Amino acid sequence: MSEPTHCAKCRREFDPGDIRYIDSARRYSSTPFCSGCVDHCRGSEIADHFCMVDRHFHGSDYRT
Repeated sequence: MSEPTHCAKCRREFDPGDIRYIDSARRYSSTPFCSGCVDHCRGSEIADHFCMVDRHFHGSDYRT
């Protein structure tokens, strides 16, 4: 299986040279998501927020 080249959520191409802290296009660790999507997900203050990033980190039955 090959390494992903785009974020699974926003479909942005990964850019390992992007060193911005917020909204970065670099890949977040070994996940299929960019750092920007992970930052937005984990920084959400919406009480019922649940997205594909949450499912990846917590499993599909996280909310049940």
